[in-house]
Order: sequence, then structure tokens, then C-alpha cells
Amino acid sequence: MALTDKAIKALKPGEKPYKVADRDGLYLSVAPSGTISFRFNYRYNNRQQTVTLGKYGEITLAQAREKLLKARADLAAGISPAKKKQEIKNTLAENSFSVWLDKYTEECGVAESTKKMRGYAIDNYLRPALGKMSLFEITENEVRALAEDLVKQQAPSTALLCRMIIKNVYTFASMHGGPKLKSPTDFVRPSSIHTFKSRTRAMSPREIGYVLNGIEQSSSDISSKSAFKLILLTLLRKSEVINGVWSEIDWNEKTWRIPANRMKTKRPHNVYLSKQAFDILVCLRTLSTCKSDFIFPAKYGLNKPMATSTPNRLLELGIANAKKAGIEIEPCTIHDLRRTASTLLNEAEFNSDWIEASLAHVASGVRAVYNVADYAPQRRRMLQAWADMVDKWQKEYQLPD
Repeated sequence: MALTDKAIKALKPGEKPYKVADRDGLYLSVAPSGTISFRFNYRYNNRQQTVTLGKYGEITLAQAREKLLKARADLAAGISPAKKKQEIKNTLAENSFSVWLDKYTEECGVAESTKKMRGYAIDNYLRPALGKMSLFEITENEVRALAEDLVKQQAPSTALLCRMIIKNVYTFASMHGGPKLKSPTDFVRPSSIHTFKSRTRAMSPREIGYVLNGIEQSSSDISSKSAFKLILLTLLRKSEVINGVWSEIDWNEKTWRIPANRMKTKRPHNVYLSKQAFDILVCLRTLSTCKSDFIFPAKYGLNKPMATSTPNRLLELGIANAKKAGIEIEPCTIHDLRRTASTLLNEAEFNSDWIEASLAHVASGVRAVYNVADYAPQRRRMLQAWADMVDKWQKEYQLPD
């Protein structure tokens, strides 16, 4: 007598496993734990073998009967259903997303900073979401769900990064002996995840003052606050500040001499320190109780610098504290600080060549022959004027109580 769903749901576990027959050789195995599995016994090469077709609840009775028909067809063709299932399982394991993700990350040559950024996305989002799935199983639904979750977490850039890594893993697998599959990302366009607004933001003097005072009101440590302030005062990129080491500071000349390997332009660069910037460094050196080579060492580990996210967090805190005080400030990024300085210094009618040299920009034509000490006296005066302007705005634009 064939089983029904009603009859299966009425089954109760016993002290020992027991069987309940269906039809055409299909039967149920009921475990003491209450787990109910669909199974099929057959003879292959004169030996009895068993294949588990699935668990009730994960597949329906109708689906189990369909799987039984396929198993019988394989048996008729001389194929052991149990062996075929194991081979499929092995193939899925060999082609799991985690396996090919590891191969891809091991062989793709990227800069250390990019490697760390990808590593964060992989460990915190990609591996938890997709790591246990095979390349055959991941669909656009999984990709979109991951992306939408990250966008909800206010991390659209990470969502786009995860999409790119997934796409690269599929491409890598198809080129290195893995399955040649169409990436599920082909059906999830970047524009459907997030579209970034034009990055042409320059802050006003008023915004600079309010943000700095908002940061001062935060409970952040002096090292974090100092890193943010130095990014603003020196016109350096975030990475160029937080990866700075004490040996680069010329205390006598009040100059920060950064070697080529640390600059984005791959050319050495001098920062002519204003009194305010120099004072920050003196303060940090005086208060430092550790033996780290880094000006801004990590909180946990003296052999590495501060986290790259720290200055971003300070900027967000400054904006948030200003908002609490009733001051609305449009969203901006750390990189906008350099654009802000360039805009305001040009408006103050400083020579554009001095500004470009201070920003470590390499111009085309004759100016491409870059000299690390180009316009040194003029740049020193300009950076001092810039620091004085910043101080003036911070005093002028106090947050309301």
C-alpha cells in the first residue's frame, strides 16, 4: 500500500530505527531522533546497496518518487545510484565556492592594501554566505540577497566588491580546470546594486570648523584625532599619513620626508610642517609609551599601523555630533579633505603649482619632471597659512550647546 503525506506525518520515532514501505522499492527509514529518510535498496554486481534519496521535509513524497525513477533508470543503464550520488557529492565538494575562492586569492597578484580589503569582505561576508555552496549551486538570488543585505548595512562599496570577487572566482575557475559556468553575477548588474553620486565634494570653511569641533567632542583617543587633523593639515592621502614612521620626520627642518615607495605617485615627497602639524607630532612623540616605528600604531600590535577605517570613523563622528547640535552637513569622504584644501587654497589665490606640488600631483609636460623640493619656501608658507585658516574656522564655528 502506497504511503501518503498524512501517513508519513503520523509516524512516531521508536527506540530503534524502523522501516515503512512505499512502492516500487521505495521505503522510509525512521530514526529514533525523528528524522525520516527516503531510501532505495538494490543489487549491483551481486551485492546489495542502499542509496538515500533525501530527508522528508527537505524533499516531498512526490519528489522522492521522481528520484526513485531516476535511480532505477541509472541502475538499468549499469550505473550504481549510490556511487553516482557520491561522485556528484565529491564533484560539488571539489568545486565548492570556498575551494575556488582560496585558489583565486592565492594566485591573483594584488597590492597588500587591496589584499587586506578583499580579505575583510571575504572573511566577513562572502565565506559565511556562500562558502558551503558549490559553484553549481550559487544563483543570482544568492548574489542579490548578499548585495541587498550589505546595502541595508550602509556598505554599498562592499556589496560591489563582493560581486566583483564572485565574478572573478567563476572566471578563474573556468580558466584553471574548474567548471566552465556562467557567473551568477551576470544577472546582477552593478547599477542594480548601487549607483554612486559624482565625487566632486569640497567642504566649506563652516563645515570644516563644525566637523573638527564635532570630532573634539567625541570620546576618540588622541592618536585617532591627531591622524585626522594631520590628513587635513598636510594635504596627504589617508594611507600616507597612517602608514607614516617616525624615521621620516626631520625634527630640525620640521619636514616630513616620505620615500617613493610610500607615495601613490611612486615619487618621494616632502611635507613642510606647519607649526600646528609639527606640534601634533611633538605631542604624539612625547606621549608615546610604546616602541613602535609607526607614528600611528594599531591599538593591538605595534608592528602595524592604525586601521585604515579609523579616520573615516572620525569624520562620521564629527558629522554626527554636528547633526546632534542641529548643524546639517552633507556626506563627505576623507579624500574630500584634499579636494577641499585644493579648492580653498585656489580661492585664496595661492599659486596652483604650489598647491599641486603640496598635493604630490604629477603634472604633464615640463612639470612632469618632478622635484621633491619644488617651491619649498612657498609651500611652507602656504601650508602654514592653511593651518592658520583651519584654526580660525574651528574657533569661529563652535557647535551650539
